[in-house]
Amino acid sequence: FEGSLLPMTVLGGAASSGSTSSAAPKHLFIPDLHRTAQALKVDLGHLDRPASMLALLEPSASAPHERLIRKLASSRSEWSEEALCSAAASAVVPAEAEASPAMAVALVVGQHAI
Repeated sequence: FEGSLLPMTVLGGAASSGSTSSAAPKHLFIPDLHRTAQALKVDLGHLDRPASMLALLEPSASAPHERLIRKLASSRSEWSEEALCSAAASAVVPAEAEASPAMAVALVVGQHAI
């Protein structure tokens, strides 16, 4: 499958309020998953562009973007919305985790928004 290039602008952000005694949630915004994958030496050329990720995470969460990129690279066929949703979920909830370290995740791949 050969990905296609679609025009789109992605903006995101996160904020929290509350007591300072507990650790504040982290947010992760990757505006270009293809470029991040290239830095990790992974090829995502089969995915439509743009591809971006926004996640609001518990402070204990670590590297969900790496797990997502490696999961997306594992299959070079066309990704359905259901498969993208499953990939995003498995990236933020590692198999060994008892509870989800993510509060919210948004994934955009071409015309699909998960």
